Amino acid sequence: MKPARPSDHRTININFEQYGDNDPEFKADLMKLMMENIQELKEAASEAITLSNPQVFRVAAHKTKSTIQILDDELFSLEIELLKETLLSPNQAVAVQKVNDFKQLADEILRSLERETLLLKGN
Repeated sequence: MKPARPSDHRTININFEQYGDNDPEFKADLMKLMMENIQELKEAASEAITLSNPQVFRVAAHKTKSTIQILDDELFSLEIELLKETLLSPNQAVAVQKVNDFKQLADEILRSLERETLLLKGN
């Protein structure tokens, strides 16, 4: 599988009607929470490397499972699972690269959510 590539953003396809009857205030609150959760995952990935403790990332991934499911981004979900396994590897260089790939993908999703938030505020 190719590593995540940096880009401007990723297309997100969240069915907000399913999660709050398309209420703009709820949508804004949900996107804010999702952005916080993704940021937490990024920080946990870095911390797992720094502390040589893969459990840090596993706990964060479990805690943010709802966000991961709502995003319904197959590549993001796959990267999370691959990172969980890679962090168990004794090869630190591979783990660091996988963390960097994951963080790039997470940044793309964050930019997309930020863009959606700005569009929502514009309406």
